[in-house]
Amino acid sequence: MNAFNKYFIELGPNLANNIPTTTPTHTNKTLSPTIRESLLITPTDAYEVQKIISTIKNSPACGVDQVPISVLKSVASTISPILATLINHSVSKGIFPDALKVAKVAPIFKSGDKSVITNYRPISILNSFSKIYKKVFLNILQIYLKKHELLFEGQYGFRKNHSTNYALINFIDHITEALDKNEYIVSIFIDLSKAFDTVDHTLLLNKLHN
Repeated sequence: MNAFNKYFIELGPNLANNIPTTTPTHTNKTLSPTIRESLLITPTDAYEVQKIISTIKNSPACGVDQVPISVLKSVASTISPILATLINHSVSKGIFPDALKVAKVAPIFKSGDKSVITNYRPISILNSFSKIYKKVFLNILQIYLKKHELLFEGQYGFRKNHSTNYALINFIDHITEALDKNEYIVSIFIDLSKAFDTVDHTLLLNKLHN
């Protein structure tokens, strides 16, 4: 496990070090239009928390808290008011509990030789309570992004009422239309290794600030 730990820890930074540093000029050009309206984080309540708990998929895998979602669902009506109070306190203080930042990482085999460590990818298993916190914040953020149309229309993954299937349908429509016009078709497919781990944090923070 120490070998997996070392590999997973070093993989992201090693890849990121090979990516050229973003210049200030490039950063400014890629920023979205500034939105003057603040992101208003309204307090949550027991009803929203209970609804969120009911929508989280059951899984046999548990985080470091060893509390499965199925257990939370069985006592959702009792703990929802308490969780709502804790989440609102977290928001008002601008602090996310350190204990909820801890994830259990499991190596998942992809393909090829099982004895080769590079053929495994890490899966972070969050504890159940952090999933609830996350979804409360996500609901607020999604409303804001949708209201100000901040997401690229071609972003199909990780969006409500969207699916990567729509991306395929859109792609096929482009091909069909081009063929009908006797045009040539050129496609480029890019698979980014450790995409989230190699995000330029300076650029990301500038976009969020904007």
